[in-house]
Amino acid sequence: MSATRRNPVDHEVLEPIARRWSPIGFDGRPVEREPLLRALEAGRWASSSFNEQPWRVILQTRDEEAGFTRALDCLVEGNRVWAQRAGALLFLCARRHFEKNGHDNAHAWFDTGQFLAHVLLQLTSDGLHAHPMAGFDAQRARKTFEIPDEFEPVCALAIGVFDPDAPVPEGHEGRDRAPRVRKPLAEIVFSDRFGRRSPIVD
Repeated sequence: MSATRRNPVDHEVLEPIARRWSPIGFDGRPVEREPLLRALEAGRWASSSFNEQPWRVILQTRDEEAGFTRALDCLVEGNRVWAQRAGALLFLCARRHFEKNGHDNAHAWFDTGQFLAHVLLQLTSDGLHAHPMAGFDAQRARKTFEIPDEFEPVCALAIGVFDPDAPVPEGHEGRDRAPRVRKPLAEIVFSDRFGRRSPIVD
């Protein structure tokens, strides 16, 4: 299978969007420094409420063997078994309160998600793949990497080069070959009231 498989989009979009997907088969190579820096720079320019930029990143590359192992140990077993072949692991955190006044930031996770989306598209543009994970132990990550209470671990991210022949967990052999599916716009875009399909998608 090509690493550049294209999603079956109904309307033409930017090429990194059409090619982004989250495989579990990685080839075990470290990720080069420059693509990582470009991806983080892309995330840095995401929009955020009051320009708060609540995101913070813990990044461990394969080259940092001890740190990479510590990061891997924060993942649930089902993710750890394949993520061990990633070139880098990342934990994304969100600051829960505004720095300027200490008020709750209800949009912190939303804004941090925008950071992640920018990162994913830049990685895809550079021919890399990334797989976001909810399956990790947030408390273990907090303790392992000394994350302050003010910051909430949001997700983990495995980054690397896709390998269609990489070993994958039992029961997931066909996962990276399965067709990609999304709900049609008619099911998610409404007009006049919630649940009433917008005429723009007719």
